[in-house]
Amino acid sequence: MEAVIKDFIAKKLLPKKANIKYIATHEWGHFISTDDLNNPKSPMRVLFKRTKPKDFVSENARVDVYEFIADSIACNLNNITCKNSDKVVEYFLKGDV
Repeated sequence: MEAVIKDFIAKKLLPKKANIKYIATHEWGHFISTDDLNNPKSPMRVLFKRTKPKDFVSENARVDVYEFIADSIACNLNNITCKNSDKVVEYFLKGDV
């Protein structure tokens, strides 16, 4: 697994400080956000569309809103710098979703 993570980091599919915990929290991020993101009017879709290319934490985060949100949640929970991670976690913690 370590070799795969290093390979993904080298390919910029994961942030530099990613590890197995990052991957687990990323997948958990999918679990808690999918229902909200299926709504075309989700504020998280707007945040994704307004994010500048340089502000994506990985190439994976650029793929779609689902990956963007999961990466943002994982960054926040793993203390990895990510421009919008605090906004994303705050949104999902509010309980309005």
